[in-house]
Amino acid sequence: MTWAWCIQAGFVVAIAVYWLAALWAAPFDPNYTSSELYDWLVAWVHGTSLYQAPLAPPYRVVNYPPGFAWLARVGLAAGLSPLWAGRAASGVGLAVVLGLLWRWGRAVGLTRGAAWALLGVLGSSFYVLFSLGQAQLQWPAVACSLAGMYLLRAPQQRRQVAAAGCLLTLACFIKQTQCLSALIGLLWVWRRYRPWLQTYVVAAVVTALSGAALLTLVWGGEVWRHTVSWAVGSPSLVQCLQTLYENLLPWSGWCGLGIWLASRRPAARQDLRWWYFAGSSVWWLASVRQGIAGPNFLEWSCATLLWVWPQVRNPDVVCRAVWARRSLCGLLVVQLLAADVIVVGRIVYSAERLRRDVAQLPALCAVLPSAPGLIVTEDVAVVRQCGREPASYPFIMANLARRGLWDETAFVTMLRAGAFPALLLPFAPPTAARWVQAQRWTEAMRLAMAEGYRLHATIGRWYLLVPRARDLDAVAVP
Repeated sequence: MTWAWCIQAGFVVAIAVYWLAALWAAPFDPNYTSSELYDWLVAWVHGTSLYQAPLAPPYRVVNYPPGFAWLARVGLAAGLSPLWAGRAASGVGLAVVLGLLWRWGRAVGLTRGAAWALLGVLGSSFYVLFSLGQAQLQWPAVACSLAGMYLLRAPQQRRQVAAAGCLLTLACFIKQTQCLSALIGLLWVWRRYRPWLQTYVVAAVVTALSGAALLTLVWGGEVWRHTVSWAVGSPSLVQCLQTLYENLLPWSGWCGLGIWLASRRPAARQDLRWWYFAGSSVWWLASVRQGIAGPNFLEWSCATLLWVWPQVRNPDVVCRAVWARRSLCGLLVVQLLAADVIVVGRIVYSAERLRRDVAQLPALCAVLPSAPGLIVTEDVAVVRQCGREPASYPFIMANLARRGLWDETAFVTMLRAGAFPALLLPFAPPTAARWVQAQRWTEAMRLAMAEGYRLHATIGRWYLLVPRARDLDAVAVP
């Protein structure tokens, strides 16, 4: 079956090159969170605090710790633009993750070719390829967590456990959800290396307290309101079904195989790779929470392959009968082909949509009203490319309003009065085109938009609306 995995590796390289050619030709990242991270960095460069109370526009609330921004700051200091500084920080994290996966695979007995094949199979995850080249804080966070786990797999010295505790805790200052990996590490040390448990705990606690003190010193209590109190957490059944459909279904074969392997080989469950796979799978329970998206499961994809792939490469251990081994190989090929078909379709769609957006950007910037003021939009990076500043980060502000944590009255009043020079949206208010738009704007916001604004232009997938008080005719820009 070596030829099949070589074909898979070649496929991943080809689709990655195709995607990067489209992405790096664009002056912005298409991912919603990447777009907000870009605006976050631009605002920081111009002297705006990373964490400030949303008392007046722009309502800029980001639920992430400052770890990624600090990493990107290194790129900014080296002369990179905010866009490329964010991409570089993410790229370094991805490179570390791939290197650690390769080394871990080799450590558990994979040949060089099989270790490279592991990375190729990882490319059958859409979000692994989609996040490639974009500013994604998940990759630096996963890199820290994976490095900590790698040190814990078979520590020979106390300082390895201490370093693992520091790394797993540092990951939480890039993305809070990495606390699950830190907990898995704690349980592993307690179960297998109990004499070193105190070392792990002390290292983790000292790192956590030092980081918390630094954040509080720089931003006060506002940083904790943004990253803890205001963390998105509203339940949504639609969100859950969509997340499972987009992320778990294409990899259901690998997931099921991982569980089956554990049931057949109880002794293997004493391996950290099983703990990592089982522990990170808990995140599927969080699919019901709004704000959870594909990038949140990048670490789960890595943990799944770390657990499954080395055993699949030794089928004699898994299945003694020849027919069973052949059946297993056949099922894996079918699983891989099905996932690849999904990846190709979604990557091609995303790349072509990005190319259309870039081609329409000059026309969009040309029709934006010249009047000064903030632009209400979902595509904050696109607005930045036109030299304008977005009025809010819609998803988090709408979620805070629904949870009663932020009073939307002032914002709704401004929308109703046409106080902003323009709205740039992928739908025509008050009807949201898709479910995701309904999550990014409350009903009161959408009704106020319809009351205070009228359609002025359509540019590709965007609707440009201006205040009704202005005497402008609706136009269509191809």
